Amino acid sequence: MKRFSSKLAAAVMISLAGCRPALTSGPRDITPQGEYLHVPSGMRFPEHVADFTRERVLQYDTVGNDVGIGYNREQPGQQLAATVYVYTLPKRTFDDELADVKGSHPDVKVGFRQELILERGDQKADCNLAGLSFEQVFAHRYGPVSSYLLVCDRPPWRIKWRFTHRDQVVVADMRELAATLTLQTKGK
Repeated sequence: MKRFSSKLAAAVMISLAGCRPALTSGPRDITPQGEYLHVPSGMRFPEHVADFTRERVLQYDTVGNDVGIGYNREQPGQQLAATVYVYTLPKRTFDDELADVKGSHPDVKVGFRQELILERGDQKADCNLAGLSFEQVFAHRYGPVSSYLLVCDRPPWRIKWRFTHRDQVVVADMRELAATLTLQTKGK
């Protein structure tokens, strides 16, 4: 199962690389033992969050500001790849982020887009969300997938999520994972 997970996370992160800012020096695998701390932002990424398992951490720049962390949920009929990117807030809009997805997946269809507020306790983040569909290899099969792009700006950081799945998933689970990891207080 672990080998499948790593391949799933790697395939999704690589296919979505075009959905991130330009790379400054090729991605580098980081292999943390236990919780991964993104030192510049203070965000923490545990090995497990609910029924999601962290599979991969990639650093995209030389100083460690720009990272991508892949989580997978592999319950039968509910496989879900979730990748969160944390990087310095760019002068880019949500439309720019969607254009990047369209550049990586020419057949992408945008089903909806909306503003969304993530909440956790007394913390809130204003975000933008789009529902997407396209075809790619997912869980060793080529075919249609559904994906969500969630972009939350928490100056000085942009926190961008991609959730990709083929089967039915519980949207509340995606929202809870995003809220848990996006709405952190520095140093906690």
